[in-house]
Amino acid sequence: MKKFLIVFFICVILVGGVFLVYKNPKITNHLRLMISDIADSFTTKKNVAYDANFKVNDLGITNNTFYFDTLSDEQKKIYTAIANGVKTLENKIDIKEYNFVDSDTAMKDIEITLHKFLLDHPDVFYLEEKYSVESVETLTKTRVKINLNYSVETVEKLDEKVKEISTKIEEIVKACNLVDGEDFNNEVKLHDYLGEKINYYKYEKISDIPNKCHNIYGALIENSAVCDGIAKSLQVILDKVNVSSIVVSGNLKAEAHAWNLVKLDNEWYHTDLTSNKSIESDKGNVVVHSYFNITDGEIKKTHIIDEPEKLPKATATTNNYYVKTGSFIDNANSFDTILKKVLDNNKNTKLLEFKTSNISDIPDKTIRVLKNGNYTNYLEKNSTKFVYYNILDTYIVFKK
Repeated sequence: MKKFLIVFFICVILVGGVFLVYKNPKITNHLRLMISDIADSFTTKKNVAYDANFKVNDLGITNNTFYFDTLSDEQKKIYTAIANGVKTLENKIDIKEYNFVDSDTAMKDIEITLHKFLLDHPDVFYLEEKYSVESVETLTKTRVKINLNYSVETVEKLDEKVKEISTKIEEIVKACNLVDGEDFNNEVKLHDYLGEKINYYKYEKISDIPNKCHNIYGALIENSAVCDGIAKSLQVILDKVNVSSIVVSGNLKAEAHAWNLVKLDNEWYHTDLTSNKSIESDKGNVVVHSYFNITDGEIKKTHIIDEPEKLPKATATTNNYYVKTGSFIDNANSFDTILKKVLDNNKNTKLLEFKTSNISDIPDKTIRVLKNGNYTNYLEKNSTKFVYYNILDTYIVFKK
């Protein structure tokens, strides 16, 4: 009888335990995750700490911690988990170290972190924009997981695309004759080359834009992209010739927009290649330099910057395109002399560019110089009219 009671009580305890586990999913989740964590501890699935030496793939962007450094400690845990998962195309990213407060906080942290991860990593061109989040309650905490999607199915296929992009970058560096140390000239050459080669993807709704047009694969391999794909391409190639740059997000004309901050001679400058190729002309793909290495004050005349307080200040003018090339006119008394010099040195077969400051009646003054200097290839036939754009006090004068 005693043995029977012992067996009976053991059975009751077992049945009760099974019932308790069945009725309490926290216990089930706790046991399941505990077993999973133990299994992971014996594999290579441990997260590697994120720092400047972290590489997600062989493209290896070097300036990869700028936005990471702006995150909170909890957001950095998410970032590190994403970086490790993306390396091996993990679809489900388990953020084991994240301290869950509530769902709204977790969703906001993930949104911010994923956005900044992609700003730091133009080399992660294969991560799709759509993702989902799930939370798992255990006895001690709530675990958060992110479900990611990729445009490639296997690491082998990813390696093929990475190699394809690497080859293209080498071709561009060679075609542009980029030279280490000639930072300003390298930026100009690369800016102009990409501006000529990449076609801006025309769309009616943002949701219609293919994901590849937001990244370097669409821009460099298929020559089709929107602003963020263009900015990421400029960054990833500048990186290859040791010029530091970051992608900046914000708004232009009430739409989401992206451009670059470029570091030259320890000073930062805004460069918006998309805006510099936005002028429509019957002369084909036109690239200008109105938004080439400009200051915070200048970019804010037309752009809204996301979190400007977290970005480096851009106040220098030394490497502004027009200042550096001698095509900046800030004295009315010197207008004719400087503009004539700019005209004589102009090698652009499509247009003329110059910048002014605190000078009035620029069109009339320009016509006078063109007419008196017999620069008839800028004037309409039998007329003193000419075609020009005025952007941020820069004048773009088209040749006939």
